[in-house]
Order: sequence, then C-alpha cells, then structure tokens
Amino acid sequence: MVAAWLRLTHLWGDLPANSDPDEPYYFLWAQAVRETGYPNVENGTGYPPGLLYLLAGEQLIVNILQGQRVTASVDYFVIARAVNGLLGVVCVSLMALLGKQVGKSRLVGAASAIITAGWPLLVNESRRGGASAPWVLFTLATFVLLNRTHHRENILLLYAALATGVASFLFKYQTITLLPLPFAYATIYFRSNLRRLASHTAVWSIGLALIFYWLVFDYRILEVVNTPNSPTRTIAQDGRIIGFQSLDVNWAIITKAPDQGWYLWGALIAAILAGVSVAYRASRIWIDSRSVACILTFGTSYFLLMSLFAPYPRFVLYWLPVIATFHALAPAGLYGSLRLLGSAIAYFGIGRLTRIAQLIPLIVLVATCATVIVEQWKSWDWTYHHIWAKPYTVNLLNSWFSSNVPQGGRVVSEANKILLQYVYAPDIVHVNVVDSIFNESVEDYRRRGYEYLIWNSMRSHSTDSIVELDARLDELTNQGAREALRLNGANYTGPAIVVFTIDPLPTNEIYVWFTPAISFRGYDLNADTFKPGDELQLMLYWESAEKTEANYIVFAHVLDSKTGKLLVGKDGPPDYGNTPTPKWQGDMQFIRDQRILTIPADAAPGAYTLRIGMYEAATQSRVQILDLNYQPTGDVLVLQEITVEK
Repeated sequence: MVAAWLRLTHLWGDLPANSDPDEPYYFLWAQAVRETGYPNVENGTGYPPGLLYLLAGEQLIVNILQGQRVTASVDYFVIARAVNGLLGVVCVSLMALLGKQVGKSRLVGAASAIITAGWPLLVNESRRGGASAPWVLFTLATFVLLNRTHHRENILLLYAALATGVASFLFKYQTITLLPLPFAYATIYFRSNLRRLASHTAVWSIGLALIFYWLVFDYRILEVVNTPNSPTRTIAQDGRIIGFQSLDVNWAIITKAPDQGWYLWGALIAAILAGVSVAYRASRIWIDSRSVACILTFGTSYFLLMSLFAPYPRFVLYWLPVIATFHALAPAGLYGSLRLLGSAIAYFGIGRLTRIAQLIPLIVLVATCATVIVEQWKSWDWTYHHIWAKPYTVNLLNSWFSSNVPQGGRVVSEANKILLQYVYAPDIVHVNVVDSIFNESVEDYRRRGYEYLIWNSMRSHSTDSIVELDARLDELTNQGAREALRLNGANYTGPAIVVFTIDPLPTNEIYVWFTPAISFRGYDLNADTFKPGDELQLMLYWESAEKTEANYIVFAHVLDSKTGKLLVGKDGPPDYGNTPTPKWQGDMQFIRDQRILTIPADAAPGAYTLRIGMYEAATQSRVQILDLNYQPTGDVLVLQEITVEK
C-alpha cells in the first residue's frame, strides 16, 4: 500500500512537469509496432522488444478507452506511467519474498520491501513509459523462482525462471547474464536424473536459439543496439576484444549511487556469512548461502559485461537490477551478522546483555529503513512545496495551449522545448527551439508560419530574467507581437513563462482539417470584386501534421451563388505540383499553395461563391473536411462571396 501510494502521488505530482525526453520517441516507436508489427530503423529498431511491445499494448488500451485515434497526449502517458508504477509495486512484493528467502526471516523481507518501496530511483521511474520497472520486476522474479527450486525441487519452477529471465533480457539486453542461471540450477539440483535433465535443457536451448534467431534476423538487433554510450562494435577493434574498458568507472557508479552506497557493506557481510555457512552448518539458520551465491554470480557477471563497453558514467539506471538484488542482500547480511552477535552473547552467558542483543538486529533494521525513508521524505517535501502546493507554470502553459490553440500550429520557444517536456500533441504542434526569441524579427517568424513565441527563464543564460524581458518588451510589441499569457510570481512554481502571439500569415484565418494529416490555416485573396478578364489570385496555406502517401488534388471553384453553376475552376496538386502531398513531411510543415483563376470574359455580373476542396487522385473520392473536434462537416469549404462587375 505504501509503495502504491508513493508511486501514484509521485505520478500525479510529477505529471506533466518533469517528463522524460524519450517519451515522444517511445510513442512513435510503439506506434510503428502497432501499424506494422515491427519497428524500423527510424522508429526504434534494435531497442528492446519488450519495451516497444509493452508500449504498443498500452496504446491499444488507451485506444479502447478513448475510442478514437491515439495521440501522445495526457491520456496515453498517464496509462503508460501508471502501468510502470503498478509494476513497481509488484517489484516491492517480489523484493519482500527475495529478502525473506535470502535472510531466512520475515523481518529481512519487510526491510527489503520497505527500502525498495521508498527507493527514489525506482519511485521516480514510475513516471516513465519505459522499461525500467518491468526490467527489475522480471529480474527479481527470476531469483525468487530459482531460490524456490532448491526447496521444492520442481523442474517447472526452472521453466518459469528461464521465462522470466528471457523477459528481463527482452526489456534490457544487459540481463543476458541471467540466462545461464537456470541451466546451472538444473545441473546442481537435478543431477541425479541426467537423462531427463538433458531433455529439458535441450528444450531450453532450442527455445533460446529461436529467440536469438528472431532477434538477429527478423528484429535486426545488431543494426541498432541500445548499449551504453555506443553501438556493439565499440567492444572490439581490428577483430579483437578491447577488454574491460570501464571497470573503475562502473565501480564508482554503484558505490556512489545517491543514498545507496551502504548496501555494498551489507552485501559484503552477506557474502562472508554465506561462506561461513558452507563450512559450519549451524550458521545456515542466519542466511541462505545458495541464494547469496546466485545473486553475487549475477552481479559479478553483469558488472563484467557492462565493463566491456566504453565508460558511460552518467546513468545509474543501467544498474537497477543489480542494486535491487543487493537490497535483499544488505538487510540479510546486517540482520544475520547481528543475530550471530546475539547468539555469541547468549552463548557466553552474558545475561544482562542477552535480551538487548536479541533486539539489536530489529533496531538496526528499523534504523536502516528509517534512513531511507527520511531521504525520501525530503524529496516528497520538496515536491509538495514546489509542485503540489502551487500551480506549476509548465502545466498551465500546456493547459493554455490545449484550451486556446486546439488547431495546433507553429511555435518558437527559447532554449527548452517547453511544450515537449510533456507532449500535449506532437502531431499538431511544431516547436522551433532558439537561443532567444529576439534573434530574428517578428516578421521573419511570421513569414515562416509561426504564430506563437514563448519566452522562458529556463534558458542557459544565468542572467536571464523577467526583468530583462520587460526591458526589451518594446522590441516585440513594436513589431506587432502581443502578450497573451504571463506566468510569473509568488503564486506559481516553475520557470517564468511569457507567451506572445503573432498575426497569422493568412489574411483570412480558417482552421479545419482535411483528414487528420492536413491542417488548413486560411487564405489570401487579391480582391473581393472582379471584372471579366481579371485574375483571381488565391493563396492557400496548409500545415502537414502527419506524412501521407495519398496524392491529393486541390480544387478551387467559383460558382454562381444563386444557381450553383460553375463559373471557373482549377484542379491540381498543391503549389503547381512542386510540393505534392506525398512529399509533405509532417511536424506542421508550412506550405503555400497559389491558385490563379481567370474570370471569363462573358461572366455575368453578380454574386459568386469561392470554395475549395480536395480529392484523391487515384480514386477521385473527395476528402471529408473535419472541424477542430475532428467531426465531419462536408467535402467542400466555402471561403467567401465575391462580386463580378461589368
């Protein structure tokens, strides 16, 4: 319950203020998996399939719940993060089982669970729609199943352990070091029936071979492998293995992890106790030596594997399963050593100290857990005062865009992609990141289709402040920019943010969708009144929200307002065929599309209607026009009435 509360409150408080930069890419890669069954080179090839297929499944859940097209919006990431948070809760339960198995005590299991429940790194991971929580979950499940095997001597438990080991490997390739362990356990505990054992290991070997065949030849794992800092080729040079390149760096990572270094001493004590228990049977009541040996074998092989690659010192995330398993070893080592001390005191008959000695293990475990909880409490306190207690400016910015800019558009933002820190809808908002919004003139931005400028204090310049912005405000307002939103002051938390609007390039604004992939933004017309023989010069403005393979033809027609008879019209691909729709790139690419119609010399005076539409070249079927809620409104868009005079 504590673990669930921590993760849900953290999820709520941290969303959307502090999202992971990989989340937009996760969304796109998972979308590719949903559409084709596989990722491609541009969409996550080589990334662990467990991650991508989990995310694709989460998208399906959101699609079912929403009943509409899934976008990388709040609904999707809430589901993705909530699933990861739920898996984190399961990790806590598995840690309780593993701690109990290793330390042969419910107290050790409870201590391991409490430490994991409040472990900042794993709690924080509940906000990512990523692989970390399931990676840890399947790793812990493998050890729990392996440790149960030597008590129950059930070969089916080894099948399950191999399956969870494979699942862990499919979420992060580094845990390939788990896969030999079921074979080792089978050899040790079922050696009395080697013939039967051979059949089982043959089945396992064939299964693993098929998985690796699929990964290499179908999933193309070797094309782009997500290894620390570099592709796989960096472990070798001139056909020879370079060797262990990062032993010292990796050792520094796991020994200096924030608030976690203490567990190494506990794990070392556990290893010593395990060695002692091998020689002295009486000491086996304090620790399970086989479980300790299994975990240490995994940790050592994992460490050596990671050290083959070039140093990558920044992320502790790569060490999550090792640190997690040591969270079981450390309490077991501490508790076992203190129980040993208590037994020694009792053995030598120091009566007054005997009762105290019996309480020492419990006191030390409580103190250890309390230290972890205090550190986590500091994080909660900061989160409350900086995120929950006051409106967070980035959240308010996203809400403002959601309410006021449903049509999406093109945005210039300083230094940080504020809108993409938490993606509202990446297919209808293009964000151009600049060092300063003052780098170009407002008119230059406008000519490129930008409609919003976002100033924020998250720039890299330490002197950047709202005071400096106000001192230069006239530079923007004199060019026609208007302040639309200001988020700053004691009533807010987060960076100061100011949004400016720019007059759209189209003289006449109309926002509709020609399919969810194409946004119509408006038009320019050279006149409202024409004479026979005059040129009607029409400029249409489009933005490409998504790539499309369809070749759409745009038509512009002038019809008699009374009879509906066509006066003049012209059909053709956008921009005279220079930018046909199959070449549109998405990401709200800005497209100008000029149409020139000549009013016939025999045109009768009167009122006429100018309208446009689209149809697919191959099928001649017209495109349904959608409003901003994606509801169909017909297959033609009336722009305006014009007048023909003599």
